[in-house]
Amino acid sequence: MLWRLSCLKKKSIFKNSTFWSLVFVAVITGITVWYVLKDDTAEKLLQLQQVNLLWVAAAMSLVVFWWFAEAVVIKRIGKIQGVKYRYMDAVFATIIGQFYSLATPAATGGDFLQTYYMNKQGVKLSSAISMVTVNLILYVASLLAMSFVSALISYPFFSSYVPGLDAFLVIGFGSTLLVYVTMLTCALSEKLHGVIIGLLSTILKKINAEKSEKWIVNISLGIGEFREGIQLIGKHRMAHFKIFLFNCGRMIIFNFLPIFVALAFGMELNIWMWIYATCGSILIALITSFIPIPGATGGSEVLFTLIYSFIFSSDALGPGLLLWRSGQFYFTIIVGGLVTVIYSLYIRRKSSNSEVVEELEAIE
Repeated sequence: MLWRLSCLKKKSIFKNSTFWSLVFVAVITGITVWYVLKDDTAEKLLQLQQVNLLWVAAAMSLVVFWWFAEAVVIKRIGKIQGVKYRYMDAVFATIIGQFYSLATPAATGGDFLQTYYMNKQGVKLSSAISMVTVNLILYVASLLAMSFVSALISYPFFSSYVPGLDAFLVIGFGSTLLVYVTMLTCALSEKLHGVIIGLLSTILKKINAEKSEKWIVNISLGIGEFREGIQLIGKHRMAHFKIFLFNCGRMIIFNFLPIFVALAFGMELNIWMWIYATCGSILIALITSFIPIPGATGGSEVLFTLIYSFIFSSDALGPGLLLWRSGQFYFTIIVGGLVTVIYSLYIRRKSSNSEVVEELEAIE
């Protein structure tokens, strides 16, 4: 991550890939909307017009809740690591990170850009990397735990009518567990870090022999500080366990989203339908979390139509999908994109003003 972050100053390639990812999302979205509305278009549009706006607002507020709840986690991790970090800075960095997670394949850009902006906010780079990595490790642990509980509760129900559920769950659990083990290994293994530095040294010497030694020293120091930050998980087990539990709680609340969408369409739900709907949403998050397509576009829509046919009638399933995806994905992309642009301008202006002040102080 340190090496990749050093390349962010030359962001034209990254911006270009993000642009084409958004173009791809727009195309797939257009196809999805066409497919959903191509039959009985007038009736489906009428259903969308007649939704309960209070429940729609409640559904969208879950996205805002997720942003602010994750900022609480980031700030808490920083406090454990002895980093002073303002809560609103954590909110903005979280929104930007999640925007890029949705706008890039397999969410590859989110953590890097979140770290980049945290560094711009005044957090030391190695501390920012450590905070974001610990957050990711705890989130994935929570996702695995809640997915396991959800599968235990809802598998007998969903397996009766969702084709291929076994394969979906094997892929979801397998890929997520692999990522989790890999992250822990990379974070804790000193031997692996030695191998990484050796490979980087060979590559960097071929790129620029004169500067390679300085680069390697900086990377080695950064990795050392990074490992120290990660090892704090073991030293502060109870504090991190509380964050794990908090993650589980916010995951349950956020995954009320399809329930709120169903209520917006006037569906009547009993307690078991609430439970199964929440479990289904968590399992969709597990299965689609590492699909190498921006926002898991395509896979999310297919899984929604397979899983939520028990709540929505056949004529309401398509409109329900559009409203659910609007809250779960498009709202985050639109609001997150606007926040990213505005906050980037603010950071740039703030940096320029700081440089002017430093120059004036030097003259005086």
